[in-house]
Amino acid sequence: MHEALARLAPVLAEIPYGVGAHLARLTGAMAGSATDAGIVLPVLARRATDAMERAARFAVAYRSVVGDLPEAGDPGQIQSVIARFTNHAAELGMSEREAYGLAEAWFTADEWVQPVLYLAERKEVRTALPERERLTVAAEAVGVDRREQPVSPFTSSATAAPRKHRRHRHWPGRPPESGPH
Repeated sequence: MHEALARLAPVLAEIPYGVGAHLARLTGAMAGSATDAGIVLPVLARRATDAMERAARFAVAYRSVVGDLPEAGDPGQIQSVIARFTNHAAELGMSEREAYGLAEAWFTADEWVQPVLYLAERKEVRTALPERERLTVAAEAVGVDRREQPVSPFTSSATAAPRKHRRHRHWPGRPPESGPH
């Protein structure tokens, strides 16, 4: 298990948010069964934080050019939202690739956070959690935009907001100027 997690860590560090969300959840589950979750904890925490920060940036930018935010839990909106948002990329002062990455983060942030929350149920993980303050600030920022209780690795599962079941998401093609986000 240790070797598999060590091989997954660099993949998780670079994989786009959309296609990597399921891998992040699988890796979190594997790490939960491992004796040392610390192998992948830094990359999972960093990517979860980055996804939430990008989702918060998406919310501000999307509202400024389109209006009401799309429902993050509705995979049926992904293609139309990405198309609409990337069409406004130049107006927002960003590349289409950056706009795609922000929209992708909006729809997948919860899935990147889930493995960190799962692992944070263990005391040794909470103690070793890298960038704890940045993670908490990002969770609060995106939670406000999603009109739900902010996700925090320090919220007990008994008081956390209930999560909706996510349907499988299909990511439309590759982002403009394809490559890691």
